[in-house]
Amino acid sequence: RLGFLGVISQRKGALSLFEALDPVASAPNAPTFTLRIAGEAQDDEGRQILAEIHRRFEDRPWWPQVEWLGWISDPRAFLNSLDLLVAPSIAFDPFPTVLLESGFAGVPSLACRVGGVEEIVRHQETGWIYDSGDQDQFSEWLDRAIRRPDQLREMGDRAARRVRADFSIGEMVDHYTHLYQSLRAS
Repeated sequence: RLGFLGVISQRKGALSLFEALDPVASAPNAPTFTLRIAGEAQDDEGRQILAEIHRRFEDRPWWPQVEWLGWISDPRAFLNSLDLLVAPSIAFDPFPTVLLESGFAGVPSLACRVGGVEEIVRHQETGWIYDSGDQDQFSEWLDRAIRRPDQLREMGDRAARRVRADFSIGEMVDHYTHLYQSLRAS
């Protein structure tokens, strides 16, 4: 059970998700999956990308495995329904909170290497990270993830432990306290 949570846009990598999924899902002996999309297009660009996704992929045999949920009221419940969060955003985000939320839910992430992704996701430990623009690498990690459900559970457990330990409110307060004390001292 794969999931995407966010705006359907170029920045969020919605089209690249389908471009990476297509060779995996179309291959002989393709793995079984469901892709749940939680979000919608918010502008003309997003609606064009959504139309492009439909135009290019809706005739594929795997298309019925895609669930379009629109905006959801409970992201936590959505994340709890997944085995893997796919975060193909190409936009710089210094601290992508969706990856933290996924970790808190015990769900590993497959994310594009931009912004603060590497601060949250540890490659091949709590999820996977691929290079921006490398669709082959994206497809490869996606295929590996889908074919290894036991590994997804283990990575999800590690993601939950790591996020709770390294990104708790107490940990963040300690870091800010240390920062303020060091600034005050100088």
